[in-house]
Amino acid sequence: MTVRKYSSRSQQTTLSSPITSTATTMTVVNGASIMGGKTLTGTQTYTVVIDPDTALEEIVDVTLYSSGNTLTITRGVDGPTPGTGSAHSAGAVVRHMAIGRDYQEANDHIEGTLAGHAATTSAELRGVISDETGTGSLVFGTSPTITSATLVTPALGTPASGTLTNATGLPISTGVSGLGTGVATFLGTPSSANLRSALTDETGTGAAVFGTSPTIATPTITSPTITGTGTIAGTFTGNLTGNVTGTVSGNAGTVTNGVYTTDTGTVTSTMIANDTIVNADINSSAQVAYGKLALTNSVVNADINASAAIEWTKIAPSSTVSATELGYLDGVTSAVQTQIDSKLATSTASSTYAPLASPALTGTPTAPTATAGTNTTQVATTAFVKTAVDNIVDAAPGALDTLNELAAAMGDDPNFATTVTNNLATKLPLAGGTMSGAIAMGGSKITGLGTPTNNTDAATKLYADTILVGAPGNLTGPITSVGALTSVAAQTGTGSTFVMQNTPTLTTPVLGVATATSINGTTIPSSKTLVATDSTTYVVPSQTGNSGKYLTTDGTTSSWGTVAGYSAPTLGSTSIASGATVSNVNALTINSTTIPTSKTLVDTDSSQTLTNKTLTSSIENNPILKSPEERYTVSATAATGTINYDAQTQGVLYYTTNASGNWTLNIRGASGVTLDSILAVGDSITVAFLVTNGATPYYQTTFQIDGNLVSVRWSGGTAPSAGNASGIDAYSFTIIKTAATPLYTVLGVGPVKYA
Repeated sequence: MTVRKYSSRSQQTTLSSPITSTATTMTVVNGASIMGGKTLTGTQTYTVVIDPDTALEEIVDVTLYSSGNTLTITRGVDGPTPGTGSAHSAGAVVRHMAIGRDYQEANDHIEGTLAGHAATTSAELRGVISDETGTGSLVFGTSPTITSATLVTPALGTPASGTLTNATGLPISTGVSGLGTGVATFLGTPSSANLRSALTDETGTGAAVFGTSPTIATPTITSPTITGTGTIAGTFTGNLTGNVTGTVSGNAGTVTNGVYTTDTGTVTSTMIANDTIVNADINSSAQVAYGKLALTNSVVNADINASAAIEWTKIAPSSTVSATELGYLDGVTSAVQTQIDSKLATSTASSTYAPLASPALTGTPTAPTATAGTNTTQVATTAFVKTAVDNIVDAAPGALDTLNELAAAMGDDPNFATTVTNNLATKLPLAGGTMSGAIAMGGSKITGLGTPTNNTDAATKLYADTILVGAPGNLTGPITSVGALTSVAAQTGTGSTFVMQNTPTLTTPVLGVATATSINGTTIPSSKTLVATDSTTYVVPSQTGNSGKYLTTDGTTSSWGTVAGYSAPTLGSTSIASGATVSNVNALTINSTTIPTSKTLVDTDSSQTLTNKTLTSSIENNPILKSPEERYTVSATAATGTINYDAQTQGVLYYTTNASGNWTLNIRGASGVTLDSILAVGDSITVAFLVTNGATPYYQTTFQIDGNLVSVRWSGGTAPSAGNASGIDAYSFTIIKTAATPLYTVLGVGPVKYA
């Protein structure tokens, strides 16, 4: 039976992490507080509510808790769809409470019905009752089935069936129905006479006989069949058929087959009259020992049955035929020589039997196979020949396993060895030799050459590279246009022309772009054109006595000039005289921005009063706003699905097309910007959402911040369950950031209808 626990010390807590609609556990901020000191085992439960007084309110039963902050729960208790839960975000309120189910069950207990007390089994009812007898299950009905019950002086009435053990006082003759005639009398007085009266197929009228060796006094047995062992005494009238094993004493009324009429025991020879046992009296399978026969004459041929099998060893042969020789005749049906002659006299003898000299055998004659390598006059079988041939062929390939193939491979040349020797004599040995003609490689390479040591040795590419390029340290002499090839001992630069002296004489050199920064102690400027001192082109005249003048040229000569008709410059609309100090500038534009006249600019580190100003994405500390204006967005959109509300760009969002379904409102900073990133802990914003409804009053079902489900505390304590038809529904949400995790408190109002 379910036991529900309650605690008056339970304190409200919140979810520390979100849960899905199918989760079976939840983690809260303080498990001990919500459980109020209660722990659960077995079938005990503890009822809590998640998101109370909101549209997401869900009642669950805690079914397992001992300590910590994780609780095992059963979802959707006492809801419209039992077992169906809702998703809840982190920070959702969790509160212990008694629900309607608890009050109903309490009322059922007060009314006192067994159902109300949950006594649903006999054991539970037995625990409630204090004056019961026995420990079994309850029995209902007028014809119950009682199994192994012990009843004390019960009044059974008339049971249909049952098994009584140690029952007394039951009147057999009147209390048991369905008994055959005489059965009740026999049960009351169990005598042989009463048993005989109760039986319907008995024979005789005597007393009942029990036991395996009964004594039957002078019975009259009509046509009995007697089987078994033992002694049959007395006089038997009638014919006895079958076999009798044992001694027969007394006289038989009729003697057949020569049995002496006065025989009183074992049958002896004196009891058998002469010539009374004939051949037919002896079974064909009888085995009479020879010693038991008193024979007056020898055994003649007629005395032996045609099918008798007499071993030849039992026959005593003559002195000229041994027992072994006699054994050779086993199976011979006539004279041996006669049979041989008969065989040889047939017309097929010459084709059936081969002569010893030059026999012509037909068919498939066989002979023992000689061991491989045998060299005698023994017959060689095909197996012997095949082995010899296979040994010759051995592992030769299929194209060279016959003499013809070998001959073809050697060009059918009977002097193959001489031909090969002569051809090899024209070839260069591996050990080396002198070629008699030029070698044309045809574009192929000669590889594997050693390092040359003589002038006439072939050189490898590696050797040539080493001599020509690779080792500057090998240079020992000057490089000239003629003479031996050498290498350079030292060089400057990486070009193709060598400079061999520190102060070389260059004839009409092309220097290109020099990289030196100074020449003869004079710094050379970068990317400039130098002029000679005696040139009139690009020469700057002396500056002495020419202060305040400007440099001018007529295309050939440079000189200093003076400014004629100088006028003071202006800044904005302010004229600046030579040497003057400017304190005020009028009508000034800087970087396309006009500086206002007679105004005070706002700095960033002092308090200022702004009048009729628009602030974009500003952060003000405790500002005083007078008649502020909010940005709004009007969109010809039908509300449905998930609607993203960008709080950075609008304070009011107005959908002017009739809603097409219920919706989820998701508040964010902007696309790619979270509300969490622009709100600090303690900050709040208020947003409004205006939705146009047609004939079907759709409404908001879910509220999210940055895509996460957040509970709303609705005005009036109840979440909306419908919208308003044919009008504009206004929703307002004040969002307060209460923790950095983040956690929010959201206050919701709506829908308020505007028609």
